[in-house]
Amino acid sequence: MAELMKYNLGNPNSPKFNLFGYALLVSGVIFIGLSYYSLDFTALGVVALIFGGVVVTSKDGVIIDMQKRKIKSYTSFYMYKYGTWENLRNYGSVSVLVSHRVWKIKHLSSKHSDVTPREFLVCLLGKSHRKKQNIGRFSAQAEALKFAKEIATTLNLPIERYQQQQFN
Repeated sequence: MAELMKYNLGNPNSPKFNLFGYALLVSGVIFIGLSYYSLDFTALGVVALIFGGVVVTSKDGVIIDMQKRKIKSYTSFYMYKYGTWENLRNYGSVSVLVSHRVWKIKHLSSKHSDVTPREFLVCLLGKSHRKKQNIGRFSAQAEALKFAKEIATTLNLPIERYQQQQFN
């Protein structure tokens, strides 16, 4: 049995915020190039590179330590994983939830539209279902169910069919 199981959940930011991060990276490179003319541009370039890099390289993920029966949800910046360990006994089942991330997009005609990509989240649920920990994101339901069965077998937890209530 593997000691540490690591699952990457991807970049937590919206596409618009990621675009802002890439714009910061490009402007940082331009400012550093302009530092030949004035040293004031060097500081602006370094700051833009640092903040743009944080936005673009941030990732969410989960580490499960099977020997210690602990789980850590983390966000990584420049390969440093920031998060806290908690007991795996706090979770009682595995479930596949349907999720719709909503991103607002404003067009030139001042109209707003919502982008809602459908995702299937494999997650660990707490005993009262108030606590949830995402482990994987999938675009196809069959892949999510297969992954949920693997996780349930590995952690010796039941698979529960549950969809949380959403209130507007």
